[in-house]
Amino acid sequence: MAKNADPSGRRLITFSISHRHVAFFLLLLMLVVGTVLGASGYLALQGAARLQQDLQSHLKADETARQEEVLHATAAYLRSRLFNLLYNVDIEKLNEEIAQIRSWLPVTRFLVSDRTGRILSDGTLDNRLYGAPLALPMPALAEEESIIRPTAEGLELSFVIGYGKIIAGFANVKLSNAPLETALRRLNTASDQLWQNYRQELTRLAVAATLTMILLGGLLSILLSRILARPLTEMAKVARGYAEGQPEPALPVQSNDELDQLTQALNKLAQDLRNSHELLDQAQRIARLGSWSWQPGGPELRWSAEVYRIFGTHPSAFTPTVDGMLGFIKFDQRDQIRKYFTLPLQEARLQQEITLVCPGGEERIVLLQAEMSTLDASGRRLVGTIQDITERKH
Repeated sequence: MAKNADPSGRRLITFSISHRHVAFFLLLLMLVVGTVLGASGYLALQGAARLQQDLQSHLKADETARQEEVLHATAAYLRSRLFNLLYNVDIEKLNEEIAQIRSWLPVTRFLVSDRTGRILSDGTLDNRLYGAPLALPMPALAEEESIIRPTAEGLELSFVIGYGKIIAGFANVKLSNAPLETALRRLNTASDQLWQNYRQELTRLAVAATLTMILLGGLLSILLSRILARPLTEMAKVARGYAEGQPEPALPVQSNDELDQLTQALNKLAQDLRNSHELLDQAQRIARLGSWSWQPGGPELRWSAEVYRIFGTHPSAFTPTVDGMLGFIKFDQRDQIRKYFTLPLQEARLQQEITLVCPGGEERIVLLQAEMSTLDASGRRLVGTIQDITERKH
């Protein structure tokens, strides 16, 4: 910068080329830093919004699939559990069983009909629907013993109540998805507030960085991008893991910024879902009823925690396979059970009492049930239940 005089004697301030280049470079750098920060913030917000939607979709899909698997197993159990009560038209005992089911499932309606489709009980004392016709998917029930259909409020389960080929009647159960929807609404409310706070913080950060990081703008933009991208990458990884069966997102909480507050909200949602799983596990333990499934062509079985308890073993000590399970069964019953795993799935319906020999030598009598299921995209598989009925037999 130089000072020169004009013809009138006034002193003028002029800028050299270097000064103009510096000014131009500073303005350009400010524009680049501002653009990079703005783009990073925009992409981070867009990515976080998409991630939120993906997480909700994965959580809802996984929970729905888990509920359907449990409902098929429950229907197989209730089919024989309610048979004697319905066959003897013991309405009082039927209502007691319905009340017990309501205590561990979010049931909004439970109707039991005779084999002609006339309602015998709706689980209430006044029983206002007695004698009314029950709308059932009869063509589907003729092929499968339990049918699950989605409704606006949740899921609808229809199943046959019978023993073997004897049909005593039918049941129609409607279940609410209110617990899952409530958890998702809490997540949405918390997320919206976190996004608003995050946008405000990001604006202040951009202004401060533009003013103070002119010479280091490029480095700051790279660092900021890494800071913003890392938690989003971790969230995406956990979302994929949850969709593949991970019991709960284990997102690290390192500070107290908006992204980490979102992490805490997601961990809270995962904890709520895990509590629901624990309630189901407790219900199976009380009923001494475990669930299992098997994919044809694969060696391993999928057991619930109660199945391990019934067999007297633990997941860390035993990996369930078809041959491994047969090893617990009394020798003279093994071939009869083995053949069900070689039949075509559409013929592999199983309901049989067998004797288990646990690792300590204890013998237990269990009711083994199974049928074909097509719950997910992996194809057909065999699902069933194992109930400890030793006390009932002695």
